Amino acid sequence: MRRIAIVALALSLAFVTSGTAGCGLLKNPNEDANKAIAEANTHLKKYQDSLVKVGALNDELRSVETTAGGAVQALDVLARMRGELAAQKTELETASKAIAKVKTFEVDAAFKKYADLEIAAIAAKVALADANGGLYSEMERMYTAIRDKKSSASLNEILSALDAATNKVTESAAAHQKANDGASAFFDKMVAAQK
Repeated sequence: MRRIAIVALALSLAFVTSGTAGCGLLKNPNEDANKAIAEANTHLKKYQDSLVKVGALNDELRSVETTAGGAVQALDVLARMRGELAAQKTELETASKAIAKVKTFEVDAAFKKYADLEIAAIAAKVALADANGGLYSEMERMYTAIRDKKSSASLNEILSALDAATNKVTESAAAHQKANDGASAFFDKMVAAQK
């Protein structure tokens, strides 16, 4: 999120305004780009706030006992986590649309490439949220089975699916990190070029 806010400042320096100098009727194109970035930052801030909430819910989930009574509590926590994941996806998708607007303005090609990289990083965050959603679904199955006192054979099948969902989260987290690192590295090059 911080990266994008800094780009707004860099964009202010990099825009080339068209038309006659001093003509008050022409719109300054960097105003629109800065507004798009500010809009994206607003949504990314809400996403970050939701991550904090999910972290607290994860802590709450870890404290739940693996009993029938604890399973009821865990299911409530998981429902709240899934609600946060849905909110995260909405904020990320809206931020991505806002950043995409930057590509429609008269900006340097490097800023358009950076916007593409940032959009890819956000898409990787969405994929990670989806993977976490799959993991939470499997956890819901597990806690439902515990609550309903299902057989150990049923639980073993669920635990196997839970392992697969955990692996998917790990893969998605790695892909997200790679996309995020790529956007960060490109941004650092852009900032260095501005100096």
